[in-house]
Amino acid sequence: MKEHKQEDNITVFQKLELAGIEVDKLDSVKKKRFVELYNQLYGHISNACEGTGISRQTYYDWLDKDSLFAKAIMESEMNLNDEIRDVLINKAASGDMAAVIFYLKKRHPDFKEQPTTLIQNNFGDHAKKELEEFE
Repeated sequence: MKEHKQEDNITVFQKLELAGIEVDKLDSVKKKRFVELYNQLYGHISNACEGTGISRQTYYDWLDKDSLFAKAIMESEMNLNDEIRDVLINKAASGDMAAVIFYLKKRHPDFKEQPTTLIQNNFGDHAKKELEEFE
């Protein structure tokens, strides 16, 4: 069971205010409602749009045109990432090997998967011509 921190008792808007985002300055009730739903629904855009009564395109328009709204969404996303990271670390600490492996592969330098580059050379026709010259 998740330990309750003092931070768990504050609202989404209070968390945003603490991050320096003045939610009261969002220019519409729908934007405020969207931010609230976005947090409650763990960042699920389609469901937050549906709950707010807007299209997904409207959401993306708001992100592009309203920097305060974009900051509120970004802060919400960071809070969600922190919460999920806490769950992952707690699972790893309790011995969940899948969580341990995932954490190590993503975070620990000794276990991170190294990027690979695949280079494909197509010598088909060129190689045939070379072979024909030697025959």
